[in-house]
Amino acid sequence: MCERFESRSQYVLDALRTVPFVIASQVRRTFDIAVFLSEASALYIGLAAASLAGGPGFLYDHSAFLPIALDSPAGLEAEGLPYVIDSWESMTGPATWQKRQNEMPLQNERVRFAEK
Repeated sequence: MCERFESRSQYVLDALRTVPFVIASQVRRTFDIAVFLSEASALYIGLAAASLAGGPGFLYDHSAFLPIALDSPAGLEAEGLPYVIDSWESMTGPATWQKRQNEMPLQNERVRFAEK
């Protein structure tokens, strides 16, 4: 586009024509059909299990699907998770520990708990 620059309006139009193709190529490059199908299957199974819990009439009540479709972990994030671990220590370096309180350990974090 730089080589064909004539005016700002022409440059903006070229950019508007090019950007959709760049986005499409990035999606095509990063899209994984196996991940997509597994996520779609998990969603379908989750909705099917929720409909089974609601009974057969639940499948025909379209307004009942909206709360299930909108259900997400965002509610947990907004309300906060209850802290079941009052205090613990996290390994911050070789043989160094930092005391933590009312937090959840991160994934693969090395922790130790105080003896009671």
